[in-house]
Amino acid sequence: MAITYRRGTLEDVELLIRLREQGVREMNNLDETADLSRLERENRRYYRQALADGSYVTFLAMDGQRAVGVGGVCLSQMSPISANPTGLTALLISIYTHPDYRRRGIGQALIDRLLQAAREAGAGLVLLESTPIGRPLYEKNGFRPLSTYMGRQL
Repeated sequence: MAITYRRGTLEDVELLIRLREQGVREMNNLDETADLSRLERENRRYYRQALADGSYVTFLAMDGQRAVGVGGVCLSQMSPISANPTGLTALLISIYTHPDYRRRGIGQALIDRLLQAAREAGAGLVLLESTPIGRPLYEKNGFRPLSTYMGRQL
């Protein structure tokens, strides 16, 4: 069966939470006993709000009725700067493909759709945080490390 792609909606919130949990468990080597209940609650709140107000756009890769990949873009209005005159910044997040479906172009297809959504929204800058497994795909799409950003957790 061919993989199809569709834009996620508010009706997909529980599916998005499940896919996010799969990605987090895999990325952090967490087993099924790790408590992700807070992450689930916060993601449910976030998805409901951000999908409704348009500040989050997501696409799902489907094999029939089974979701096998997902990706999202958060749109955030920042103060305009010379490198981003519109100030609208897109952050690619939660790009995940089920291990059984990797190396089939699903990640690329999701990135294409997410970048198009960011472009259509008027974003002038696209950022992402990469895992080692995703880095080659992101580099192939023109992403480069930025030396000016720093971060810290609160």
